[in-house]
Amino acid sequence: MKRLQVFLVILVTTFIVACGGGSDGSLLNPAGGGPDKQIATIELRAGSPTLNSSAAGTTEITIQATVKNAGNAVLEGVVVQFTTSSGSVSGIQTTTDINGKAVATLNNGSDPTNRAITVTASAGSVAGSVTVQVTGTTLSITGSPALALGDSSLYTISLLDSQNAGIEASVNVSSANSNTLSATTVQTQVSGQQSVTLTADNSGVETLTVTALGLTATTDVNISGDVFSIQTPVQTQEVNLGVNETIMVLWTKNGVPQAGETITFNADRGTLSSGIAVTDANGEASITISSVSPGLTSITAVNDELTSTSVQIEFIAVTAADLALQANPVTVGVNKQSTISATVRDVNGNAVKNKVVVFVIEQDSTGTSFLSVSAAVTDSQGRATTSYTGGGVPSASNGVVIRATVQDTPAATNTVLLTVTGTAIDMAIGTGDDLFEPTTSLYSKEWAIIVTDTTGTAPEPVANTNVQASIRSVIYFKGSMAINPVPSDHWAPVYSATCPDEDTNRDGFLDLITEDINGNGIMEAGNRATLTAVPPGAADDFCETIGGGLPTTTVLTDNSGIARVCVVYVQSDNLWVQARITSQLVVTGTEYSESQDFLLQALASDLNDVSSSPSGQISPFGVGACTDPF
Repeated sequence: MKRLQVFLVILVTTFIVACGGGSDGSLLNPAGGGPDKQIATIELRAGSPTLNSSAAGTTEITIQATVKNAGNAVLEGVVVQFTTSSGSVSGIQTTTDINGKAVATLNNGSDPTNRAITVTASAGSVAGSVTVQVTGTTLSITGSPALALGDSSLYTISLLDSQNAGIEASVNVSSANSNTLSATTVQTQVSGQQSVTLTADNSGVETLTVTALGLTATTDVNISGDVFSIQTPVQTQEVNLGVNETIMVLWTKNGVPQAGETITFNADRGTLSSGIAVTDANGEASITISSVSPGLTSITAVNDELTSTSVQIEFIAVTAADLALQANPVTVGVNKQSTISATVRDVNGNAVKNKVVVFVIEQDSTGTSFLSVSAAVTDSQGRATTSYTGGGVPSASNGVVIRATVQDTPAATNTVLLTVTGTAIDMAIGTGDDLFEPTTSLYSKEWAIIVTDTTGTAPEPVANTNVQASIRSVIYFKGSMAINPVPSDHWAPVYSATCPDEDTNRDGFLDLITEDINGNGIMEAGNRATLTAVPPGAADDFCETIGGGLPTTTVLTDNSGIARVCVVYVQSDNLWVQARITSQLVVTGTEYSESQDFLLQALASDLNDVSSSPSGQISPFGVGACTDPF
């Protein structure tokens, strides 16, 4: 009996040691009690061997780590730390599950460079890694394949990420044959593009090379010893609308006119009398060009040896019919400035260039006020400007009157009213969380404007005062909605391009010369949201049932100095437009404006419903680059 008891004691002791008494705790606690002895390997697997480049940081893949012991058994409950050599990594599940797996997400970040990213997963002193290649960023240079000696031509540089979105970066440009470049270093714009001019100084095959972000691109240009050039019109020449301007090309070889040769003509604005002309005995070929709309145009001529020559001219409107006058700001403090801008247009709404606009202060009681200039000449946008400086004492509301007149067209005249104030006013503008759905196609959101008089020792609310509120688009996005599974399935935008609003001078007109980025003749984004004033004392949910309004409205502050407006926009614009709401005083008192930029939002419930397509599934502006009309 004693032998049996001894045997049982030994057996129980052995069992205890085997199950829990080991020094490494391997059977009871795989993740602790000496993890270095437990964890033998960490295997990393990337969801894809490559990651698309993105300047906006919108691309990502999944990284999975599998933790095993020396016997290749997976270990549950091990905390895994993920790190990366570039980009960013975020843990989704950093503690291994029953299958020994931990999961993280690798994001490209804002670096669009093609490169190798090493992701490392570690637990204790054991680590594993995997390498992911970032790919898709491209660099190119394009332009005429042939030039005549002494001629010049533009070459376009494009730097794009994997989604064909533009990349802003410095690009180095070089010439193999020491021909003249307008710049050896250029900065690409938001579209990813920039141009450089090559002047053909040396004949032979020229190789232009561009480098940026570790990429290199080349293009060859055959520079001939011929004289092949546009003799008329000359570079930057101005041509009146409706006038037929002669384009004459001369082609000689070693001084010998090239007769009977076919020349092809192209222009990106205006109408050509013919696209083809044949050189005469003098080696000359001529056509005409005219236009009914103002703006720059590039004229290109190409011979049958593919040698090209080009010149840029500007079509201008010259007959004034109307003058619009603006002041910014309309209310200034004593001895402060306001910019007075006149825009001159013809009967068709075209900007008129080279007109003298005369500015006159017709009424002013502020004392020592003055204009910086009394006359100015309109530019390509039809604009002429001067600066008004208020005097040393306040004026009455709208007590300053400034007139502008086109000197040779007295009927083209207008006035603008300003107020010079001495009161110190401060404003704040903001919004809350609630987004309303007044109709099945509209969203609305309330914004509040707080107006305070800071003249005295203690700020006081400015009650019963009119405030001017306005809204306009500043950025629009291209792309489409896709279902994002993190943290749970929902619709989310995938942006292919981020584009500035085309109305850069904020005059409400699309200037085709400088503003029509994508060349479709339509202002984008344009005003995509409107405002409606909320009456003082109205209910908190006033915006829930409101309809559309106007881009600009006047709203009255209540007894607390608070004015409220409803921002209303169509649901299909949600997440595709960034707008700017601005408040500005329009009554006596120091002019002060306050602005906030914000993205047009969508209801979470609409985005979370993945069983149906959301409003604006495709951006109303298309899916291409900013320079693409679609």
